[in-house]
Amino acid sequence: MVYAAPDKDMGTSHPASEEEALGTTEEETAVVTVSAETLASALASMSRFLAVMEAHPTYTESNLGLSSWMALSAIAKSKGGEGLSIRKLARILGLPNRKAEQLVAGLVQEGAVAARQEGKRKFAVSPKGEERLRDINAELDALLASSKARALTRVEKALHVASRLFVIPKERNEKARASKGKRKKASERESED
Repeated sequence: MVYAAPDKDMGTSHPASEEEALGTTEEETAVVTVSAETLASALASMSRFLAVMEAHPTYTESNLGLSSWMALSAIAKSKGGEGLSIRKLARILGLPNRKAEQLVAGLVQEGAVAARQEGKRKFAVSPKGEERLRDINAELDALLASSKARALTRVEKALHVASRLFVIPKERNEKARASKGKRKKASERESED
């Protein structure tokens, strides 16, 4: 895997393309080869980071865990406050639908999220949820104001780009299913003989 490390600050919005995320010219970009071992180390570091975040007083004292905060944040960011369906929330957070349902159920029980009925069942942040999110985000923003925390912007963008490396294109998935079906039929024919 090749990752291009940008030499300049990339801002905070998600890049439209890898080129945008990683720089547009060779002068702005240094190419670094990344091995599976490096990827494993980066993921272990991310896991440790998440464990530290989960145990941080910001979450423990507010009785809102890291996953619930991420869900509440995602719901709050929904276009025009129209809310999110469980399926869309699960996709945004990279979770199975069942886990997203559990997160939303907990947020509904706490009064941070309310169900909306508009064709599909969607959930929106309640006034109580907005207040909790504002308080938690203010505390986190104060922690993240340091120059060391600015590196998180680059890390987040790099993870966004890296995650696209592991997405299986729809065509490849369909070919794999078709091939599996052919092998299964051949195996069934062999067992009949």
